[in-house]
Amino acid sequence: MNFRSIIREIIDSLLRPILLTSFRLMPIKYLAYVAGLRYANGNTLGSRSLYRVITSILGMNFVSAPEILNQRLLKMDPKRRRNASKLVWQQDTTSAWSDSHFSNPEMRAKQFVYHEIKSLYEVLRRPLSILELGCVTGGSLHILRHLDVQVSRYLGIDISKSAIEVAKSRFSKDSTASFAVGDFTQVLGEIGEMYDVLLVNLTFLFLDEEYLRQLVSKLSDVVNIIVISEKELPNQSGKASQVGDWGNSPIDYSHDYERIFADYGFTVQKGGLVPFYNPMGLQSSKKLETSMIFEARLVNSKPLTI
Repeated sequence: MNFRSIIREIIDSLLRPILLTSFRLMPIKYLAYVAGLRYANGNTLGSRSLYRVITSILGMNFVSAPEILNQRLLKMDPKRRRNASKLVWQQDTTSAWSDSHFSNPEMRAKQFVYHEIKSLYEVLRRPLSILELGCVTGGSLHILRHLDVQVSRYLGIDISKSAIEVAKSRFSKDSTASFAVGDFTQVLGEIGEMYDVLLVNLTFLFLDEEYLRQLVSKLSDVVNIIVISEKELPNQSGKASQVGDWGNSPIDYSHDYERIFADYGFTVQKGGLVPFYNPMGLQSSKKLETSMIFEARLVNSKPLTI
């Protein structure tokens, strides 16, 4: 260990009790920003200089912020917790979440949702209209282009204004692509359009069951097919939703997706629960490795005319 590293370690140890106390007391909005730094990886969109300043001051202490944020969220009632969780995704620190879709599309393209949509495209032999919830900066659309999937219309919805601004800039010359910022249920109630496919990739795990049900009830009037990939605890079937505790921030949830979707007219046509696997080689944990992934194509029991 060199001299500089030793000094950094000493500073971190001195700052730690002060910072942990400040994390427990600071307004949720500011704690949400710090918690989002774990997603930024030094490439924060819109605030790179601020990122460098904050991380240089905090050292490695900022990694404790997500855990403390979740502890505070768990003490809130469901509605207040939901609103506070949205603050995390509204921070521009989380906008870099989909950057790897652009830097390494070959790796991302291995995921189930993208291959399933390509399969649908090849079977139907026509361009698809696609709706995505939690689109961030448009990474999924980039992957579909990489896989040569023809898209007639694409609408990506995300709660992060900064992410949507980046997406609009990236696809400014694509007349088939549009993006909207806002709450999912609110935007769905306003669009007045129907789509062939809904793409959902690790988004619904951040929604509590009450809100998820409100959302799915609206989807039955909007999409014919849902292609989804979400984590699920191995003992979730037939049970009410519960905190997943996979180490994400804000709080994540495990849902019995098949049951919830069935309640609103969507049935599994292909796929279902599979043991957890890690095609991206991301940091894992024992709990994650013993979990399941709900990877499925679901169809609407009342087909819509697109």
